[in-house]
Amino acid sequence: MFGSALRHFGVLELLRTLHAYAPPPRDQKAEKKGEPITVHASDNTVSGFVFKIQANMDPNHRDRVAFLRLCSGEFKRGMRLKTAGGKQLNIHNPMMFLAQDREIAETAYAGDVIGVPNHGQLRVGDSLSENGDIKFAGIPNFAPELLRRARVKDPMKAKHLRKALESLAEEGVTQLFKPTIGSDMIVGAVGQLQFEVMIERVAAEYNLEVVFEPAPYNVARWLSCDDPKVLEAFLEKNKSASGTDLDDAPVYLARMRGMLATPRKRTRTSASPPRKSGRSKAIYLLSGPPSSSGFGSGRNFAASVGETPDVASGFGRALPPPCFSSQRASAPSNVAT
Repeated sequence: MFGSALRHFGVLELLRTLHAYAPPPRDQKAEKKGEPITVHASDNTVSGFVFKIQANMDPNHRDRVAFLRLCSGEFKRGMRLKTAGGKQLNIHNPMMFLAQDREIAETAYAGDVIGVPNHGQLRVGDSLSENGDIKFAGIPNFAPELLRRARVKDPMKAKHLRKALESLAEEGVTQLFKPTIGSDMIVGAVGQLQFEVMIERVAAEYNLEVVFEPAPYNVARWLSCDDPKVLEAFLEKNKSASGTDLDDAPVYLARMRGMLATPRKRTRTSASPPRKSGRSKAIYLLSGPPSSSGFGSGRNFAASVGETPDVASGFGRALPPPCFSSQRASAPSNVAT
């Protein structure tokens, strides 16, 4: 392939071979109104999902582009698409990319990737369709392994640093947390290399000198509960160990990983009969943020499940007694009751 490009020899034959042997767009698993379906490339309805967000592709305009992979239908410029959460977008300037070049896409088909300029309306994993009733599933969300406190060397530019970190966090590579108490900016990443890349990007794209210091927290997990009052009471009792993420979803910030794993109480398997009581008071620790889109974590990526103590009697420990596990909740091994 590189030889043909370099010497301009056999280019036509190479393109014909790629056309003959390249796989067509494959079917995608999804949900429609809660029912599992399969989206075929030949379907007439336009649908797709966002798999990447890139900020500052054009530093002069501070643009933000969502990369949309079309799964079905024929997309035309100016179409209105809806997310699974109900947001409607008028896509007037869809783009196609070829290396560093970009051009306006008048039409696109299943298997194509188009760039959708937006100002924070889209997130990685959002599903888009004409009716907004299709949710794709498949991209997992991982909890950060490292937490660092971000500090700008010039204290007068703290607001600029927060805006820069929020823009980078929207790409989905890192996470940004704000503790309930204080004004720290806690950045979560999977590896040390991501912090080094962020230092370079913040300096190059925002002209800021940022320093990542050891954070007072070592573990971050998202919180979810069927009963909003139980979750609210838990957060009130644990202000020093809680916060929010970029989308204001509640997060538990633990100082030690051991605070997530305590002795297990009575257990039951997923095959056991459910409770007879109405709403569950279990607080779920999630390895990714709860999301209404098809790709978010939600219950499908619950990291652990525990029983919340009675609100009136107080919470005692920072968390109910779960047993930490990285298994997916769709096939849980245990559920504390």
